[in-house]
Amino acid sequence: MIGLSISVALFLLGAFITQRWVSGALTYSLAGLALGCMLGILGLGLTRWEEVTSTLNYTPNRTLVLLITLVVTGRLAYGIWRIWQAWSLRGFGEAWVENSGLSGSLGASGIILGYSLTYWLGLLRKIRQTV
Repeated sequence: MIGLSISVALFLLGAFITQRWVSGALTYSLAGLALGCMLGILGLGLTRWEEVTSTLNYTPNRTLVLLITLVVTGRLAYGIWRIWQAWSLRGFGEAWVENSGLSGSLGASGIILGYSLTYWLGLLRKIRQTV
């Protein structure tokens, strides 16, 4: 949990610094983080919980996890394609960073971090309620 919190803090710091070169980096990162948090709450609601003797078993919603994985994978693949196009059309000048679609990829990363953080916080809360 501590590692995930540090990851979110470093992610936001990196997006803040990247904002200097890529417009919208911080905005997309915050929007992705917020969307990920909402999906984490939805994921907690769709999780199947089973209390067995002194343990708590849970099964996350497979469809939601697959959807998030496909969105992020698709966005990363699109980002790689955009970088390739920016390099081939403009060379290695300064403009390729702006045209690479990095801000959208940061948003996709924010979705994963927001989902993970919210889901694990909810999981810890559920465990404390059960014990």
